[in-house]
Amino acid sequence: MKRLVKNLSKLTDRVDEAIISDEEKLNEDIQAIKEVLYKHKEYVCLAGPQIGIKSRIFCIKFSNGDIRTFVNPMITHSKGMHLSRESNPCIPDKEFIIPRSDEIQATYQTPVGKIESNLFQGVVSELFQQMVNVLDGN
Repeated sequence: MKRLVKNLSKLTDRVDEAIISDEEKLNEDIQAIKEVLYKHKEYVCLAGPQIGIKSRIFCIKFSNGDIRTFVNPMITHSKGMHLSRESNPCIPDKEFIIPRSDEIQATYQTPVGKIESNLFQGVVSELFQQMVNVLDGN
């Protein structure tokens, strides 16, 4: 099982797009992210770079227990602004106050390469924005 990256210098670069056509590698990376989420019940989202995967993939655990995977995500529109208190499991015992959009329109690929676009609001919007920031090295 992969471990959380504790060397923050490894989280400062934008990671490359995931290659959908390399199904074996993509599925291996997704499974590694999900294993960490299953093991650590307190985590609600996790991006590839947080466990050493240099690919634009992240997973969000929804309140019903469903874990959704987002591949090569991008935020295409945002609306509103508020401050969000957030933490990062790679930086334990520290919280950050980050400006976040109230709602976002996001486009991404599913693990099978289907392109989807959805409107996210509330906590899911905040989590999505946080994970895109991790993928971008912010």
